Amino acid sequence: MKSCRSCLSAFSLWNTTTAITNAPILFSNFLMPTDNTLKPLHEELELLAHAVEGDTFHFVVAQWHHFSLIKQVENYLRQQFPERSALSLRVKDHNYDALTEQIYHLHKGFVFIEDFENLLDDPNLYVAFNQRRGKIAQLPLCVVCFLPPGNDHVKKCIQRLPDWWSVLTFFAELAAPEVAKADRQPAFQEPSRTSTLGGGEQQERLEEIQSLKKRLSNVEINPENAKLLDRLYSQLLELCQTAGLYQMGLDAANEWLKAALTLDYENTAPDAYSLILDRIGTFEEHLGNYARAARLMEKALEIDLKNFGNEHPNVAVRQSNLANVYRNLGQYEKARDLLEAALASAEKNFGQEHPNTAVRYSNLALVLQDLGDYEGAKKLLEKALASDEKNFGQEHPSTARSYSNLATVLQSLGDYEGAKKLLEAALASAEKNFGEEHPNTAVSYSNLAGVLQALGDYEGAKNLLQKALASDEKNFGQEHPTTARRYSNLALVLKDLGDYEGAKKLLEKALASDEKNFGKDHPNVARCQYNLATVMIETGQKAEAKPLLESARRIFIEKLGPQHPYVARVESWFSGLE
Repeated sequence: MKSCRSCLSAFSLWNTTTAITNAPILFSNFLMPTDNTLKPLHEELELLAHAVEGDTFHFVVAQWHHFSLIKQVENYLRQQFPERSALSLRVKDHNYDALTEQIYHLHKGFVFIEDFENLLDDPNLYVAFNQRRGKIAQLPLCVVCFLPPGNDHVKKCIQRLPDWWSVLTFFAELAAPEVAKADRQPAFQEPSRTSTLGGGEQQERLEEIQSLKKRLSNVEINPENAKLLDRLYSQLLELCQTAGLYQMGLDAANEWLKAALTLDYENTAPDAYSLILDRIGTFEEHLGNYARAARLMEKALEIDLKNFGNEHPNVAVRQSNLANVYRNLGQYEKARDLLEAALASAEKNFGQEHPNTAVRYSNLALVLQDLGDYEGAKKLLEKALASDEKNFGQEHPSTARSYSNLATVLQSLGDYEGAKKLLEAALASAEKNFGEEHPNTAVSYSNLAGVLQALGDYEGAKNLLQKALASDEKNFGQEHPTTARRYSNLALVLKDLGDYEGAKKLLEKALASDEKNFGKDHPNVARCQYNLATVMIETGQKAEAKPLLESARRIFIEKLGPQHPYVARVESWFSGLE
């Protein structure tokens, strides 16, 4: 098996960075629940309740990622608004006349349509329902329509119910708790998701972003518009993150903060204020400004500790997000302490077998892996996997993420065959649940390729990465950060195959993309410079490699600190230049 000393690699196993040895500097690609893909369930529910206040008409579309969330949402809204009547309906149990008659008869309160996809699949139903929008919208009703996972369902809703979509109050993505975006799994790359509100192509995302920015420019900042501003900014930041437009997202988040300060959120809505600080910190983190991100997230955590106490789920989310920044800074002990507190909170609030607790097990496991405690990490990830298999079954995407996370630790323990089996199961799940061209499946291809590379099957790794790259170029375009990571992954395999020119070309593309997306002083840029320099050294271009190594060392010292392992890795190559 070939040893790879030379690169800081980009391979990903659902939300974990590969342990740093004297090997390539990896851009983590393992996607566990993050991020930084969906908001924690309780946070999404709070936004939903905020959006439907007032006895006026509201139209809500809620896309669930586990069917049990339907009843959780219904019960939550009933508890928040006990004075309102509520009616739960299933399209398949009624003809259209009976369905609308019950809605008209309720007249005021909540209408929950639990299988809205059945209405969207029947032309007679969706045409008639669209025509009745004007009459129903005159009633003080909140119509909450539930859709199963999949962007196709949202597209159908937009295309087949244009009159309803034009008055949409709130779009909620009800991820199972472990795929909460704001509760990113530290160190795993965040899942790349297609846009929820307008299709999966990058151009459509950009059009949605421009539309939201235009709407925001016409909204006056006053208390009456506070809910609308929160909703629009939240959607805008979500789209910017999905599109990889981190500087634009940071600018928008700072505009939201300015509006919040004008509305005195610090005193009147401290929970919303801490959320905004956390979001700004997230974009600062994406842009490599880790020290600034830490300061913002520390402030957000301080606010939530004051308002909620040590054991509230909001506090655990803030602790997890801040821990991720500490990991990026190489402050693993501080990250571990925060994640141990978050886990204790989850076990007390939810019990050991709840999906939220499984997330905490995974988060803490990643830091233990950073600290070299692979057996401890393995035990926690096995508990997370057992929880997911019990709660979701073996073929659910959440379970697949747990397979991938556990596989990273098995790799660290040298059990490549065991890791391969888990990643093959994760890939089979992704292909079944999402199809071959979905971004999540591309991550699974890349994860499995990383193990094949470690096993010396470079051709197999190359084939998988070419499929992942084709998917990313189609879904995100050539200049998106996700595509750049894939260029780096494939380049490292080409290097192993002796195709140094091919590797160099891909790394140059990745470097140009990262400089454009993050600026010239971002750690991702330093990783690309390092990887490119090692390829140049292999081909005898030592003079060209030296300034790249010097730049990478400077960036790592400035952004991560002089004691970070990446600094030592880069410095080990200077002797080869003599």
